[in-house]
Amino acid sequence: MSGTSVLINKRCNLLQDKAYEEDRDFLFINYLHEEQEARGESIISFFIKRFIYLGFFGKPTTACTSRSSTSLQLNFASKELEEQEYRRERLEQERLKQERLEQERLEHERLKQERLEQERLEQERQEQERQK
Repeated sequence: MSGTSVLINKRCNLLQDKAYEEDRDFLFINYLHEEQEARGESIISFFIKRFIYLGFFGKPTTACTSRSSTSLQLNFASKELEEQEYRRERLEQERLKQERLEQERLEHERLKQERLEQERLEQERQEQERQK
């Protein structure tokens, strides 16, 4: 990795914006745990950040790194399954809602037809009474 050299007087100061911009794509576990180190003539800001990180958390073991990677993959797969299940449930709820609305519409239509039929029969009955 390349970047700006970190001068001694800047090593103890707050995070520099330019250094952060250069390093931000590499400030992830997979880069911080990478065994292979780039060699150069000067110390770059990422090296300092990685050094501090490893000093605080320690170097991961190979088993830990592979477990962590597997754990992340399983976690991602689990989240994906949860999202798929959520989408299925939403689709099922929507389908049931549409089915219920259709049943209500059909029931309303049936009641309307019954009422019209009753009115027609009532009119016929009244007509027959008038004719008598």
